[in-house]
Amino acid sequence: MTPPPPPETPQLYMTPQLEKRRDGLAPALLDLDKVSEPQDPKTSLTRSYRTSSKFLNKSVLNSVNVDDSKELQTITDSIAGRLRELEDETTKRHIVAADFEPAGCRWMIHLNPSLNAPSYHIQVVCLGCAESNGNAYLIDTTLVPHKDTSEPGFKGAKAAFDFVALQVRKAVVKCEFPEFPEGCKGRSFREVYQLNARLKSGSFATVCRGTHRASGKKVAIKCVLRKDLPASDDAAIYDEVAILASVEHPHIVPLIDFFDEKDCYFIIMELMSGGDLFDRIGKKKSYSEADARDLTSKMLKAM
Repeated sequence: MTPPPPPETPQLYMTPQLEKRRDGLAPALLDLDKVSEPQDPKTSLTRSYRTSSKFLNKSVLNSVNVDDSKELQTITDSIAGRLRELEDETTKRHIVAADFEPAGCRWMIHLNPSLNAPSYHIQVVCLGCAESNGNAYLIDTTLVPHKDTSEPGFKGAKAAFDFVALQVRKAVVKCEFPEFPEGCKGRSFREVYQLNARLKSGSFATVCRGTHRASGKKVAIKCVLRKDLPASDDAAIYDEVAILASVEHPHIVPLIDFFDEKDCYFIIMELMSGGDLFDRIGKKKSYSEADARDLTSKMLKAM
């Protein structure tokens, strides 16, 4: 006897309902046994980012009556929001439109005609499947035609593809961010913190001492200027924040807050006033085997 159809559900659902109903938002089915090996970014025309229930924002997982649809909605909303931002940019340097198909969670992205690449488009697909401890998701960004480099405009299309793939990656990583105390909530960094003395500078970032205006707490603030930041390094900032937010260890500096602003990223961390390791070793009159053993033990525990 054929089982009855599932009861009415929101217009968003995951497997196994996908096999029975296709009138709402649902991911393409992901076969974990066929997940491809990591691609070589120099030659592959597909970029993949994998996430799962255990990595998604805790506010999603702790929601009342949470289900698979909430996870999927969070991912698709984040990607769709970022693609809309790219469409709305005044220069529209890479793309002009992104059409979304709910069944299969697919975006068809149309390239800017100025790239002279009429034969190409970019496709983003969200695949999903159930695992023993939640759901697995794979977001593929692909340049179509996938392997035909002979078509006119390939160079421009490839540059647009590389850029869009990084933006999609940022959108998915953002879903793994925690709910920050004050950052990413509409308040500007300078409303909440004051920058004080500079501590260290690098190629793209400067670390400063800072003060939380309301509490007076002293913190370390990593300021990353975005103006000349390569797209790959820009996306790597999101990776850094997601990793720091997921780590809790006595030997690893904790992340306190994060502000994503148009001209600069601000990563707020606990202030470590003891200086860096190299300077401290240089100031010691002697450095014993026991000192080295203790330091190595702490480093290995942190790793």
